[in-house]
Amino acid sequence: MKRMTALVCWCGVAMSGGGALGVNHAVIVGVDYGRAGQMWAPDANNVAAALGGQAANWNAANIIVLSGNGGGVVTAAGILGAIGAKAAAAAAGDGFLFYYSGHGSFFDDVLDRERVMGDLINPGRARNACDETLFVSGGAAGSIGDDALRTAMNAFNANVNKLAFLDSCFSGGFWNGTDAGDLDLVVNQSLIAAADENSTAPGSSNITNNWINWMGTNAFNLQAMNAAALTGMFNVIKPGAVNNPQQKRPPGFPEQYDPIFDSFPGAPNHPANAEIWTNTTIPTPGSIALLSVGAMIVGRRRRM
Repeated sequence: MKRMTALVCWCGVAMSGGGALGVNHAVIVGVDYGRAGQMWAPDANNVAAALGGQAANWNAANIIVLSGNGGGVVTAAGILGAIGAKAAAAAAGDGFLFYYSGHGSFFDDVLDRERVMGDLINPGRARNACDETLFVSGGAAGSIGDDALRTAMNAFNANVNKLAFLDSCFSGGFWNGTDAGDLDLVVNQSLIAAADENSTAPGSSNITNNWINWMGTNAFNLQAMNAAALTGMFNVIKPGAVNNPQQKRPPGFPEQYDPIFDSFPGAPNHPANAEIWTNTTIPTPGSIALLSVGAMIVGRRRRM
């Protein structure tokens, strides 16, 4: 179930507010899982079409689209390879978008446990004991963990303006300030996540569809968008606030029971949260902005 609440985390995008600084690159991914309500290849195709409609900002030659069945047309290795190709091609001043629509999951990474604050084993770690993943297909090689995505994004030139747009369950967990592998540690990196780290997301692709509609009347020129511009976009496209029907684990719930709790019908009163975090490293003209904003919002149910 790819359920999520909308979460945006934005790091390091206060870029010059003037003219074009470079070109925009993208890797756009949509995964089908062969079951009704879990076919998200059209999301990728629709996002790519929306970008293609903005010829002033996006060139189809700079966009890689991976859409189709998970483990076949779309693989975890293929996604990381496409990101790596763009990391080699992008230069300082460019923009890079990684969009993913598919299942999100989590696992207990014993080498990098994101423990609850105050945990006796790893005090001061992040809020959750599990690492989040993009679940492309089954098997050990079928997922992309938060550490792996951070490594892939970190391969870009530090002055590339990078945005990960993850329409998947638990995707907010790709942004944490205290563990060793998340996207907030990448310079000039931003995250828009359809769910917080403990929540599933709706399968209806609300946030993606809202974004596509937004691009129909607004310019999405990533390489030139600062934190305020992305935050403004997110505030328009985020779904309306609802209660999320399921969460990974309530506060204090023992980590070893995750698989059991995950099989429950859900916690109907778990709120859906949207958050925006900005840690700018590229100055706007005449100043350097540092923005930290939090907002409550958005619940959408999604893949599991």
